[in-house]
Amino acid sequence: MTDLSLVKELELIGCRAWRAAEIEKHEGWFLRANQGVTRRANSVLPVTFTGNRLDTAIEHAIRFYRDRGLPTFFQLTVASQPPHLDETLETRGFVRELEVHVQVASMSTVADCTNEIVVEIQKTADDVWRRCFATAEGFDEETVRIRQGIMQRASGLSAYALARVDSEPAGVGFGVVTDDWLGLFGIATVERHRRKGVGTAITTALAVWGEKMGAEHAYLQVEVLNAPALRLYGQLGFETAYTYWYRLLQC
Repeated sequence: MTDLSLVKELELIGCRAWRAAEIEKHEGWFLRANQGVTRRANSVLPVTFTGNRLDTAIEHAIRFYRDRGLPTFFQLTVASQPPHLDETLETRGFVRELEVHVQVASMSTVADCTNEIVVEIQKTADDVWRRCFATAEGFDEETVRIRQGIMQRASGLSAYALARVDSEPAGVGFGVVTDDWLGLFGIATVERHRRKGVGTAITTALAVWGEKMGAEHAYLQVEVLNAPALRLYGQLGFETAYTYWYRLLQC
């Protein structure tokens, strides 16, 4: 059975760690906007609901995103409020898409994994980190700039990881310690260095750093259909705590 209190805790921590440029709190919901870059930073997070009229709240959310030229997304879990929100959105023309597992592990389990690849932990993202991130993910400069803005707004201690293979930048990652949780984001490997253990090395290095910063647990998000990533994180001790999905208003 899913631990609903854990779902709520991690959804709120994740919102603070991957922080949108604009957040409006409306009747308990968090309406997030960030120039359309990443669904998490451009969707409604309905962890609590304090309103009386659900239809009115949904209309407010639609106007919020329409005014910014953005599609209306809701990020939903089994703990979303009010309880019948998912069904109501479906009847309103919101289609379900992109399911994502939230996986967790104890910090000691992840930090104990060994790897010989050199990983540098940085307080800020330098030009080498940004170029490697762009290459690994296939992002243009503007997308990297906007995503880095999200990282810079993170609530908590943060660090950037850069892995090297034969002195060449091979992969990157980003970690945020919020309360006693380490959030892992943006772990990506340059294509020619994949299947060499780079992702494992980055995850482990950030876990070692996070443990030193006081984190006791780690969490990350991975798309349900991303089988290679699920295998990697499973080998590091991560298990699925719950799944979230998006609903998008069809125009």
